[in-house]
Amino acid sequence: MKLDKFLPYLLPVITILGLGVFAFTNPEITGLAVANDKEIVNSQVRVFLDENSMLPKGSDVVVILDGKESSMKLSEFIEKSGGFKEIKNAEIKEIAYVGEGYIGENVYDVDLKEFNLGMVDKKKEHDLVIKVIYNNHVLLENKRLVEGSESITPT
Repeated sequence: MKLDKFLPYLLPVITILGLGVFAFTNPEITGLAVANDKEIVNSQVRVFLDENSMLPKGSDVVVILDGKESSMKLSEFIEKSGGFKEIKNAEIKEIAYVGEGYIGENVYDVDLKEFNLGMVDKKKEHDLVIKVIYNNHVLLENKRLVEGSESITPT
């Protein structure tokens, strides 16, 4: 019997709570989502070899953008860059490596989008770290700041 007294008040309260939950879990439907806080960063990832250096064929190019990490095999990176590749047998004494590697004075550039890092938080500058790693040995490392560029509107 007590439920009959509260039923006329309970139904509108439940309806309002339900609509409130819906509005905040799906803000794009209600138009509450107005801030665009993600972007894709456009930049080039560059690996530079001087004439006296060598990178082992099985190396990885690792890219870290604001803490998001992705990697690509060095051979795939060089293919995507379209750069000249010269492979010879050589030795890197510092890491006790003997075998095939990329040598010669070459610059390889690949677009950062190739690493599929996706969107990052929108800000003026982003931290970009580029490493070439072979068997947990960092052979090359470059850290720089890149500007944010391409804003994405949530859909």
